[in-house]
Amino acid sequence: MNNLTPIGTIRKTHGTNGELQALMNSDLFVDSDPEFIILEIDAINVPFRVLEWRSKGDDVLLRLRGVNTEQAANRLVGAPVFMENAAEQGDTIMTWQDLVGLRVVDDEQGEQGAIDSVDESTANTLLFLDNGRVLPIHEDFIVAIDDTTLTTHYTFLVQ
Repeated sequence: MNNLTPIGTIRKTHGTNGELQALMNSDLFVDSDPEFIILEIDAINVPFRVLEWRSKGDDVLLRLRGVNTEQAANRLVGAPVFMENAAEQGDTIMTWQDLVGLRVVDDEQGEQGAIDSVDESTANTLLFLDNGRVLPIHEDFIVAIDDTTLTTHYTFLVQ
């Protein structure tokens, strides 16, 4: 929390496609046009990539990566909104949703498929591959992410 600045609160959903309306108590968001915001959900700081935003009076309407339905947006209503302090903003924060489109390569069993979607709705985050396979994911399972070949090297042994 020492490297985060509180900037607002998610007030309500806006529409049916996962858009959120946030009350910002600081001009920091608008002035810096951040790539990521952090929401406090169940006492855990969760980063979200900001896909797009626009002002609506004193509020900001947000579209966040991975929040595509009204139900997903409803889960975020009331969440405090934070940004990284200026000194920290140069660091890249990745979310599980950033893995969508990458190919999964198990170091022992070879290529497993491409990641179609990620389910973060439970404590056990799951990767859904283009071939119908479902893999659990945890940061300890990732050996490397290769942006040049769009692959993620995964160490979990698939049965």
